[in-house]
Amino acid sequence: MVNSAQHQYRYYTTTRDKEVDDLLRGDAFDDLPYVSYPPRNSLGPRKTGVLVTVPEAPSAQARPLALVCREELCQRLCARYAIARPDFSPLTTWCHLLTPSFVKHFDGVTRRPRFHGTEAAWSGLVVAEAHLLSGRPIERVPLSACLASASFAIGRTSGLWPRTSVDRTLAQFQAANRVGGRSDAQAGQRASLSAIRSALVPMWKCLSSIDNGNHRALPVDLLPLVRALDALHDARVRADGQEADRFVEPLLDLCPQARELAGLHAMVPESRLALFDALVHDLRATDPDDHSRRNVLALACGYLATVAAGGASSLALVAEYTSEFPELTGWAFLVGGIGERTTWASGFDGLGRLVARELMRPLRLDDPPTCDIALDEAVVLADNELEEPLVHLRIKHARVLTVALFPGVNVTVPIPHSEQASPAVAPEDQPELPIAGPNAADSMAVLADMLWPHLRNRVIDATTSLRTTRRRAATRPDKASGAAKPKR
Repeated sequence: MVNSAQHQYRYYTTTRDKEVDDLLRGDAFDDLPYVSYPPRNSLGPRKTGVLVTVPEAPSAQARPLALVCREELCQRLCARYAIARPDFSPLTTWCHLLTPSFVKHFDGVTRRPRFHGTEAAWSGLVVAEAHLLSGRPIERVPLSACLASASFAIGRTSGLWPRTSVDRTLAQFQAANRVGGRSDAQAGQRASLSAIRSALVPMWKCLSSIDNGNHRALPVDLLPLVRALDALHDARVRADGQEADRFVEPLLDLCPQARELAGLHAMVPESRLALFDALVHDLRATDPDDHSRRNVLALACGYLATVAAGGASSLALVAEYTSEFPELTGWAFLVGGIGERTTWASGFDGLGRLVARELMRPLRLDDPPTCDIALDEAVVLADNELEEPLVHLRIKHARVLTVALFPGVNVTVPIPHSEQASPAVAPEDQPELPIAGPNAADSMAVLADMLWPHLRNRVIDATTSLRTTRRRAATRPDKASGAAKPKR
C-alpha cells in the first residue's frame, strides 16, 4: 500500500483522449490543472477523471490509480484502449475503473465495508451456498468455492455499496458467469442451481435491508422476517434468556404456528426436536405459492436448528432436508451468525473466519486491483464468435477468472473453454468433477467422485430414518444426571 504521508493525490479531468493517454503513460503530471482528491464537483459530460499519486521524492515515479467516467461511457473507454492502445489493455488489471456514484462514497482513497452486525450471518450464508452447490461436507468446502458464490458477491456489495440492490448485484454476477459462454453439460445443471438460488433470495434481501437500513424497498412479506432478525440480534447482544420470545413475536401474524417457539427456553431437547419435525411437516403441507408463510416456517426451522440441542447448534437437523428444502440450511447458517461478534472464531471448520476476512477487506485505490478484469471491460473484450473467446482478456490463469462486478467486489468464475476448468473453484452452473491431488491417480477414487452427484440424493433418502433415530437417541437426557438444561 502507498504511504499517504509521502504521496500527494492529484485528480485531473479532461475531455481529450490524448491527455488521458499521457496521464496513464506517466507524462504531463505537471502540465495539466488538477484538484485535490476526492473532488467536490461532479464529473462533467464527456469528461474523464484520472486519479494520480505523485511521490514527494523527485526520483520516484508518479502513477495513475483510477479512471473515473460516467457509466454510459465506461464500455466506450475500454473499447478505445483495446483498439487504439492495446498496450494499456485490459485497463482494469492495473487501474481501478470508477463511476461518479462510487467516488463520492470514498473516505479519501479508501472505502471500508460497513455491516450492521451482519458479518457473521453473511459468512454463514456464503458457506451455506457453497456447501449446497458442491454437495460436500463443510470440512471439504474450499474457500475458492465460497468466493465464487452469489452470496459472497451480494454480501460484499452490501457492505461496500449498501445502496446497490440485490437484483442488480445478482444480474452482474450472472453476467460475469456468462463471460465466454457455457457448454451443454453446464446447462444441464441449471435447474438445481436455480432452485438453490431462489431459496436464498429472501435471505439476501433481508440481510441487505438490515445493512442499508432501507426497509421501504423490501417486499412487504419479508418485513416480519427482518423485524424478527433485528429482535434476535438485540436479544443476543443483551444475553436475553428468552430470546425466542422476542424472535417469534413479529412472525405470528403470518404464521400462528410459530407461537410454539415462545416457550422454547423451557423446553428440553426432545421437545425442541418434536417442534422442529412439526414445523417441517407444516412447511411440506404449505402451498408452494404461499411464499410469506413458507419463508416464516423456514426461518423458524433454521432458528430451531441453532438451539435444538439444549441451546447448542445442531445443524445436522437441516442436513436431512438439503435437497427438499435448501432454504433450511441457508436460514440455519444465517441465524447462527446473528448477534455473533467473534467472526474470527473457528466456525465451519475455520472457513467462517476466512470468508469474514474477505467480506471485510477494505478497498484501497492506492493498491492495485486484485481482479483479472472488471465486468464492464470483460463484456467488451470477450468475443464468443472466436474459438478462444477470452483471448483479448489476456488471462494468465489456466482455470479461473477473477471478475470485479463493482469496485472491490470480486468473484471467481470458471474459464468455460479451458479443459482444466475446475468447478470446485467455482461451482456455477456445472457438475462437480474430481480435484487433482495426491489421490488423483487412484482410478476408483476418481470414479467415486464422478458418481457421487448422481448417488447423493439416494444415499440421503436411504439414511434419513437412521439419522432420525440416532439424533433422537443422542438428545435423550442421561438418567443419572437428569434432563438437559437449555442454555436459552
